[in-house]
Amino acid sequence: MADEARDEALAWLDKAEQDLSAARLILQGKGPSTVGCYLGQQALEKLLKAVLVFRGLGPPRSHDLVDLHRRVVACGFDPQVSAADLAAWTDYAVAGRYPGFGDLESERDLLPLLTCAADLARCVRSTLTG
Repeated sequence: MADEARDEALAWLDKAEQDLSAARLILQGKGPSTVGCYLGQQALEKLLKAVLVFRGLGPPRSHDLVDLHRRVVACGFDPQVSAADLAAWTDYAVAGRYPGFGDLESERDLLPLLTCAADLARCVRSTLTG
């Protein structure tokens, strides 16, 4: 069972890293920053869900990074990122993709969001493969 959980968690990690790679292209000026922030938010979400899967918990159907943070901390994982930092980026799951959801600071948020996601990806990879 542990191997199955690790394999599934690694699949979540792989998808998160794909999102992160695509968001880095946008950071290089190859697309709109709102899409980059969406992909960064998705990477963070998938990374936190990878931890839950690894711990034997099903990933909840939630985009709420603060709730996911709370869940991974409750199962004994230190994501090395604060819930407060994650709170600022939860809205990119939806708001950046549709009109009428208000203005987001995507140009300002993109680099710190991707830096956070890359740091979390290294932490999760170390946990899953260490």
